[in-house]
Amino acid sequence: MQITHHQVEAFRAVVHTGTTVDAAVLLHTSQPSISRLIHDLEAAVHLKLFDRVRGRLLLTAEGSVFHDEVRRSFAGLQRLSEVAAGLVQFRGRELRIGSLPALGLVLLPKVVAKFQARYPDVRVVLGVAESTTIREWVTFQQVEAGYVEEGTEPLECDAHLLFRVPAVVVMQRGHPLARRRVVRVADLRGRGFVHLWRGHAERRQIDAALEQARVSVVAKAETQYATGVCALVAAGVGVGVVNPIVLLGAATFDVEVRPFLPKLEFGILELSRRGRRPDALLDEFAQTARSELGAIVREQTAGKTTARRGRKS
Repeated sequence: MQITHHQVEAFRAVVHTGTTVDAAVLLHTSQPSISRLIHDLEAAVHLKLFDRVRGRLLLTAEGSVFHDEVRRSFAGLQRLSEVAAGLVQFRGRELRIGSLPALGLVLLPKVVAKFQARYPDVRVVLGVAESTTIREWVTFQQVEAGYVEEGTEPLECDAHLLFRVPAVVVMQRGHPLARRRVVRVADLRGRGFVHLWRGHAERRQIDAALEQARVSVVAKAETQYATGVCALVAAGVGVGVVNPIVLLGAATFDVEVRPFLPKLEFGILELSRRGRRPDALLDEFAQTARSELGAIVREQTAGKTTARRGRKS
């Protein structure tokens, strides 16, 4: 069955008015005619385009994608047929994901690869930025999901805790602290230290631990990302305390890694826009991410990756 011009007109009118009655008034036809056209359109594209909520017709996730294409190419009915056919198997979809660098540059690409093995026609756009920026992207719906460090989450976002991992100390190979199996906060007294930027959630935890122990360090540098901490440490600028997840992508950083006490736990959250329409494809990606990242963290907490040292490239 082919999509017709009248079906698309009825679809646009229902989206605009929210009811078949008002759509009929807008198009100078009857309510049964509008209902029949919508029914025929859904049959033609093999998709449910609307949900009935409190007497109004609201677009489903698939309906929203279809409507975006209608707005861009209302005159091209053949193109609409192709888009709708693709949506049946999630083809033609684009998932926009935002992530902090520790995940986005190393671990999430593995998630994307596994996800696309199941959904090869889905295009994934992966943006990498600091967590505060990712929160803004999710809030203003510039991305459908975001992966951030645990902190203060916007009221507009739903947050799912993926995992928490214990902080580690990184130091240049041959550093005096490398002789210790565990580095305690008191061991940092008077040491050259590489900080994360002020305002960073993990920086606040580290500062609190230093303050509580009345330990002063010599601030040598500050940097935006934990990867920057590792790079500066490898160059001999000082020591640092980081989320061990970043070390999974630090094979070229020639650093020593030791557990840190008192135990600090850094969390990673998955964010989505509160009140978003159900989206089966996004849920599939989220489930893949939780499964894959969880497996990596379980391996790490079993001692297989936390103590890993960087290798010279």
